[in-house]
Formats: sequence, C-alpha cells, structure tokens
Amino acid sequence: MILVGTQDFGPARYLYELTNSHKSEFSWIYSSSLAEFFRENKIVTISKWNNLKNVKLVVTGTCLQEGTDKNLLIWAKKNKIPSVSCIDHWTLFKERFKLKNKLIYPDYIILNDKIALKLAIDEGLPRNKLFVKGNPVIEKLLSSKKSIISNKNINKKKRKILFISESLNYFKKDSYLYKGYTEYQVLQILINSLSSFDSITVKKHPSERKNKYISIMKTHGLKETKISNPKNLIKHFDIFVGMESMLLIQLSFMTSNTISLRPDAKKDFFASKIGLINKAETKEDLQKLLKSSFTEQKIKSDKTRNNYLQSSKNIYNFLKKVSL
Repeated sequence: MILVGTQDFGPARYLYELTNSHKSEFSWIYSSSLAEFFRENKIVTISKWNNLKNVKLVVTGTCLQEGTDKNLLIWAKKNKIPSVSCIDHWTLFKERFKLKNKLIYPDYIILNDKIALKLAIDEGLPRNKLFVKGNPVIEKLLSSKKSIISNKNINKKKRKILFISESLNYFKKDSYLYKGYTEYQVLQILINSLSSFDSITVKKHPSERKNKYISIMKTHGLKETKISNPKNLIKHFDIFVGMESMLLIQLSFMTSNTISLRPDAKKDFFASKIGLINKAETKEDLQKLLKSSFTEQKIKSDKTRNNYLQSSKNIYNFLKKVSL
C-alpha cells in the first residue's frame, strides 16, 4: 500500500491527478480541510491510519502550517517507512518543511522542473533529496492545447479582467514571510488602473473566506466567479492579474495574457524573471502593459508544453521504484 495525504487544495489536486490512473495502489488519508474535494472527486479516505500495516511508501504534498503533510512524515520516519513529498510550486521551499523551528524532511522531494531545482538548492534544501519529475496538473492542462482556445481579438473598451486572489494579509509586516504587499493593496491598484468600461471579476483561493471582499466588491461593482478550471477561465476572461499564486502560474503556461502585480515586493518572482508572466510593480506599470499588450488571446508555444509531458508517468515510476 502507498499512503497518500495532504492538507491543502493545490497539493491535493496534484496528488489526485497523479494517483487517479492507479487508484487500487494508493490509499488516501482523511483531512477535514479537503472534505469537499474528496466528495467532489469521489475519493475514498481512511480516518484511522496511525496503526496501518503493510505501508510501503508515504506520499505527501507540502504546506506552510502544521497538518496532515508533516504528521505523515513524522509517522513515516517513526515507523521506518520511506517518504516522498511533492512540491507543486516554486516558492518557500524550506518553509514547507518547518515545524516549530525544526525541519521535517522526507526521504525524497519531487520538484516541477530545473528552475524549481535551482531555487530549492538556493534556499538550502538538501541536494541529495531533490528529484525533478514534472507536474501532473500542468501536464493535464497542456495535454490538449488545441482544445484550450483559438486566438481571439480582445475588445479594448470592454475587457474582462480576472483578479486571482491569494491569502497574504495574515503575513505580518515584521515577519520574514511578508511579501511587501497584500492582496487588498493589489486589488485596489488594479481597480484604480482600469477604465469604467473594463469589468473585474474576483477568483478567490479555496482557502479564503466567502465574504472576504464583500465590502470592496459592493463599492466597485465587482463580480466573483466560482469557475476553477483554467481552460474554462481562459474562455471566459481576457486578462489575468494576480500576484504569485499557482493558478496564475498555471494560466501563464497556456496564455500570454497574465500579469503579476507585486508593489514593493521584497523578492523577485521566478515566473516574471524568466518571462513566463508579465511583471508590474506600480499602477503606471500596469496601465502601460494594458495599453501596449493584450490585443488577442495567445497560446504558449510547444517548448513550454513539452517540459511537462509524461509527468504522471515519471513520478509514478519513481514512486514504485523507491517503494520496493
């Protein structure tokens, strides 16, 4: 048996895409934060797992807080079971393994690509634990490029703009995790940068509370969408503005019409640094981008797409190998 568990939605989706073709070989443990995700995807879970026998391998995602991922790693180490953690992002590598000022590492860490490998090494993750194997979610998104969208002209007077939110406001200014900005500041800059003909729709992260933006949405007439599939979002919206969320990155692999707006950012964002996502730091930067670009919806090249082909197969084969 390969035991799978995670705390957050992003890693859960990654692990679901990885395990869905081999359901009989993987057993999921229950996490209350993912109850709706389990229900929607008809995933059978195990609530009492601490005394399980015949577990050959433990596979987790990662999260910044305490929870399922770290609990599983501690349990695996105690029971001398090999463990693998999959990092589905390109940021805060070391923070994902911190628990009460200690580092809880698995035996193996799977990364998305060579960029993630370099960033992880730079942050101090042990090189001997790092393996580049791809990302099943990105692989699925890019597997049928032609079905995503055909190039279309954008009406500059009536642009449909999606703001992609994430939870940053709880990072205190005196914390080393503070980004230099909050999601509220970014949304306000976006609102102030657009004409009265543009429309803004908010896409909240699954972990954000339902009424988070209720006041600002009423004041400025903003809408909210519950669409979560990136392919469907591209069909409904023209331009995507966010900070550094995984959804923004996923969209950037499929369309050029993405902007990372990060005022007074303390660190570079890898996706903007390598040209994957357009960069804006001020209202003026954003307005300049919006005036000069985005006349049509453009599909990214095969070169980007090819980096993630066979991700699920590569990761699955690796898991089988280390579980022997």
